[in-house]
Amino acid sequence: MRLARTIVRERVLSREQLAVELAVSPVTLDMYLAGKRLMPIERQLCLAGVVISTVPRFKLEAYRLRDEVVAMMERNAARS
Repeated sequence: MRLARTIVRERVLSREQLAVELAVSPVTLDMYLAGKRLMPIERQLCLAGVVISTVPRFKLEAYRLRDEVVAMMERNAARS
């Protein structure tokens, strides 16, 4: 999860703040950041929304993530 790593690495949001925004524990966030666990699609959508609304510097990346997630959701819905 490149965008989440960037947000934490560049100290835009602390690890704890980002965990709260994503409604996950800091331990779960650490697993996402380390690549030990995949971030669920709804948490990715939440991440995009948080960044779009609070971090103007990374809006473009967040819009891209949101569009990718929406496209993935649409593909999954079409398969059902």
